[in-house]
Amino acid sequence: MIPLESDLIRSFLAVAEFGSETAAAEHVGRSQSAVSMQIHRLEASLGQPLFVRHARGMGLSLRGVQFLPYARRLTALLDEAALALREKPPSRPLSFAIVSDYADAILPRILPVFAAHFPMDDLVVRCIAAPPHTALATATDFDLAITHGSANDTAHEVLCVDPMVWVTSARHAQHLQNPVPIGRYHSSDWCRDVVLPSLALQGIEWREVFVCDTVSSMQMAVQSGLAVVPLARSTIP
Repeated sequence: MIPLESDLIRSFLAVAEFGSETAAAEHVGRSQSAVSMQIHRLEASLGQPLFVRHARGMGLSLRGVQFLPYARRLTALLDEAALALREKPPSRPLSFAIVSDYADAILPRILPVFAAHFPMDDLVVRCIAAPPHTALATATDFDLAITHGSANDTAHEVLCVDPMVWVTSARHAQHLQNPVPIGRYHSSDWCRDVVLPSLALQGIEWREVFVCDTVSSMQMAVQSGLAVVPLARSTIP
């Protein structure tokens, strides 16, 4: 079995895209005769015609259509490997911070991405419970931070919109009590300045029965019938 060569595959993709060997040659920086020879070599190694030659250009044969997604995946993998290995290692460990609200959902997805480019011993992860939403985002001792923001925050990149909502239990119906028993975050200025005043805006009388700084504890307070609590919508069980 003749091994496939990456240069031949790249020329194949160029001809498939531009529909002619002449245009493909300009794209890959080779002569038209060199690209034509590469296509013949690739077809010979596969034992299949990959193109149908017309008077005004070239189109993919049925085997060419079948080979096209493989060719794209092979070249993409080669490019990814070259990028990963040519990147300079960091001069110090990367510092990544995330609020605990999103740790369960995001860390399993993002850590493999870091691991693909950097050794895991070059990464420091800090999971922080409900900080003031601007303090973490403006901290200078983190290379990257995923935290809460407000609707008028234009200084940072928005990853998603995840509204904070009051959550009750259908089983315990804490919201029907008067005054309503609530939980709040202890260390969050945003909870103090925005979340709690939202109850007054709705004319809801409330009493504080639970204080914590973790989403899992807030979820427990709802499920046990202790309190109505504020949660980001994506973290509702």
